[in-house]
Amino acid sequence: MGVRDERGPARPGRGAGVGHPGRHRPDHPGPGHRHRLLAALVQFLGLVRWPFAVPHLARLAGDPATTPATRDAVEVAFQTLNRYLGVAVGEHLGYLFTGLWTALAGVALLQSDLLQPLFGVVGLVLAPLFVLGSLEFVGPFEPRGWKLAGTLVPFAYIGWSIWLLALGIGLLITA
Repeated sequence: MGVRDERGPARPGRGAGVGHPGRHRPDHPGPGHRHRLLAALVQFLGLVRWPFAVPHLARLAGDPATTPATRDAVEVAFQTLNRYLGVAVGEHLGYLFTGLWTALAGVALLQSDLLQPLFGVVGLVLAPLFVLGSLEFVGPFEPRGWKLAGTLVPFAYIGWSIWLLALGIGLLITA
């Protein structure tokens, strides 16, 4: 399904997702919509363990009446929650979907004449950094993590934040 604009017949994805009022259809969220939502959801699931599960485990571990067996169980429960919700869901899937959305947004920006193509290029440069970051604790790197991936992620998020800020300003200026 394409988007019709003043230049002629519908073209698939042309301008969708970058906010141009002349080409963006409100009933069509554009490319990457699901990836954007999935990235937010899995990162939320990864972080939600901190206000709910971790305080309970900390109270149990800090209680003088807690037996050594219970302390061992608390440690196992914490490590399991951390590896599953924090690493597998929050980080691995969060980085992966953020990278996929960023790539799709970069492609949409390159296809749009709304902003300079550099915006799309920057998105396409940042996207693989997130995908690489999603592999930090996968396979042979599971016990200690892949140092390269762990190093790239903070830089990717800093660059991504600056890119999003510049993108937002650019879109406001052209609105």
